[in-house]
Formats: sequence, structure tokens, C-alpha cells
Amino acid sequence: MRKDEFRNWLMYIDGRDERQTADNLARAGRIERAFCTDADAECQKDGGESLIGALTSVRDLVSLGAKERLQQQFPQFEKLPFDYNGLSSLLTAIRKYISFYAVAPLPPANTKPVSETANQTAVVALEKIADDLKNIIGRLE
Repeated sequence: MRKDEFRNWLMYIDGRDERQTADNLARAGRIERAFCTDADAECQKDGGESLIGALTSVRDLVSLGAKERLQQQFPQFEKLPFDYNGLSSLLTAIRKYISFYAVAPLPPANTKPVSETANQTAVVALEKIADDLKNIIGRLE
């Protein structure tokens, strides 16, 4: 999961406040840990549908009274809320991530990441441009 990008999307595109943003980030992370997966990988695979289906199945089984059996069979679920509303809030969070992913997908696998050196060079260049602009503005005043 791309936490920083998702956080920005939640706040500036989806209009969530800081508390709601933190809640959605935490809930999406809980889902990743419980299902031993990565939200981006799930979105790439099938748009997140299999993850939504699995979580919906857990919610439905809990509502049918299978909480203890699920906890015994899947110990990684121990940190999930085992009530309908709690699991529904997790579903909402992962659906938000899927919506975020729809507008900000990962680049293709053959795309090379920007190196740290290139990134630092760009920062230095931008700082120099900012200093040059300040000097020009100072001379104009």
C-alpha cells in the first residue's frame, strides 16, 4: 500500500479530515496484515475484487455465528474486529483504496524507479532555482 499517496488522496481528493484519514489508513493496513497481502498487488490482480470478496465472506460468516471457528482456523485474523459494523468499516476502507488505485495505479513493472541520486539532484536544482528567483525579486524591489 502506498500510504503517503493514499493519505493525500483521502484528504485532498476524497475530503476526509485527519481522523478519518488515519482510520482509513489503519483499517487498510489491518486488512493487508490479516490477509497477508498488499493492496496494490490485489488491485493489479483483479481490481481488488478477490480481497473484497474474502472480507465480505468473513463478515457474513461472523454474522452467522462462525466467529470462533474463523479465529481458530485463521489466527492472522485475531486483530480483525469480529462484528458486522467493524468488518463493514474495513470493507469501506479497502473500497476507498480501490477507488484511489483506480485514479493512481502503479506504473508498469518495466518502469525504472527514480534513483536516490537523481532525486537529490532534482532537489538541489529546485533549491537553486528558488534562490535565483529570490535574488531576481530582490533586485526588482
